[in-house]
Amino acid sequence: MLRHGGALLITDAASVTALDAATGAVRWRHPARDVTAVRPLGDQVLLLLSGLLFAPELLALDARTGNQRWSALPDRPAGARKSTAPDGQSAFFTVDGGTTAVVSYASDASLWTKRSLGDRPWRAYGFDSRTGEALWFHEGTRAAVTGIDAAGGRLAVGLRLPTRSGAPVEEPLFVLRTSGTAPRPEPEIPGGAAYPHAHPGASGTRYYARGGRIVAVDLAARRTVWRRALEGSPTVTPSATGGVVHAATTPGGVTALDARSGRVRWSRTDLGRLASDDDGVDDGPPLVAGGTLYATGPEPGREAKSWRDAFWGVHALDALRERRLWSAPVEADGPLRAAAGGGLLHVCADGTVQTFTGPDST
Repeated sequence: MLRHGGALLITDAASVTALDAATGAVRWRHPARDVTAVRPLGDQVLLLLSGLLFAPELLALDARTGNQRWSALPDRPAGARKSTAPDGQSAFFTVDGGTTAVVSYASDASLWTKRSLGDRPWRAYGFDSRTGEALWFHEGTRAAVTGIDAAGGRLAVGLRLPTRSGAPVEEPLFVLRTSGTAPRPEPEIPGGAAYPHAHPGASGTRYYARGGRIVAVDLAARRTVWRRALEGSPTVTPSATGGVVHAATTPGGVTALDARSGRVRWSRTDLGRLASDDDGVDDGPPLVAGGTLYATGPEPGREAKSWRDAFWGVHALDALRERRLWSAPVEADGPLRAAAGGGLLHVCADGTVQTFTGPDST
């Protein structure tokens, strides 16, 4: 679930649906199974379909109507280096300007997938984001892919290389220059797979949660700016809001850190993370939108005596100054997924989307 302009995009097992974010009316519904990633891009919505039964596919939908504009199946061009192994069924995709890159690979998540998928190389495909036209292709080596990023005419691919039993796992960052007529490999960055956004084409600062620490990384210089230890398996917003980054810890707690120094601006132990659902994961970073931090927690003025009390509802805080803006109860028996934008908070609980505009409206 994510916001795109005035639309709320929701993905389920059978379709992608766009709702009017203010009214909840259905704008369009596009049938699609095995959608593993969704990314709005201007007047388009890009979908990546991948699964164990078929090779990855990229779809572009009209953001206004949901009609399909184009589709692209990764295919090695004539004259490319031959390999008898088919593409792996796992994939990532990313966008750099007018180019969309898809990276396919064979997962190493389990012994079963290793045996069923075999020794397959990872492959990268570049497509024109407006037309789906194939632009370039690169075949890598046998490796699992842990993450990718595209910026500044470069594609960075985080790899987990196979090693002999008992040997340490190698995790380099492979950098491919894609701005020319043909992709050209650049020197690998040893141990860089944990930071796929830190490569020569990148800029700015990004924030990561690694091993119980929040790490600020200068992307272009690939240099750690500061580290801050936090207890409880923290997650963190990847970018700053008003000079502040926000972290959440398990089982509860939200903290605002100075983006330049890592100094704690404020911290709350009575509230928990309401995770952004942009990546479809339950352990994502805290949800921050429009200068507001959204969290879960007990009813104001009451101490949480059970897990039900702790998940009484949602709370909106000034992301910079900690001040509570409003709170509202949520009827739910399971995990909450959320998205926000335009002053609205959307919470999906038990298959139902609830939209909040403040303390008196739902």
